[in-house]
Amino acid sequence: MNVEDATINFIDKKARLWSSSYKKDSQRRHLEKQDEDLSNLISAEMITKFEQRESTQRAISLINQLSGAHCLEINQADYTLIRDLILTRIIIANAHRSGVPANMTMAEFHKAKRCGGSYIISVKKHKTAEYMALPGWCCLLPCFIT
Repeated sequence: MNVEDATINFIDKKARLWSSSYKKDSQRRHLEKQDEDLSNLISAEMITKFEQRESTQRAISLINQLSGAHCLEINQADYTLIRDLILTRIIIANAHRSGVPANMTMAEFHKAKRCGGSYIISVKKHKTAEYMALPGWCCLLPCFIT
């Protein structure tokens, strides 16, 4: 195969121009995404508003009832309400996206290790596991474990 040097140089130049053009767009989008993320941060006021919602108060009341009960039946709606409250608190406390807590298994939960005044749960299945070869971690207060 005979390819002229001029053709190779032309293709090389076009590839470099495309690459630098792509980098500009990519960097601009990265900065836009950072701005979006900053504008979507959860504020203390938002957490207070969440804690004062009727559904949150109902979930807390149900958890309190369940803590002292040896046998208490709950329906699917109450179960979902409690589950959502617990997951929301875990996500807010750990500043995670939902992947790590959502993929946490009961086996991983039961293997939580005490560290200071908290429990650390190692979660194997999460978004960046294949790239980082590390587990995701959730840190829980004792009230979530005991």
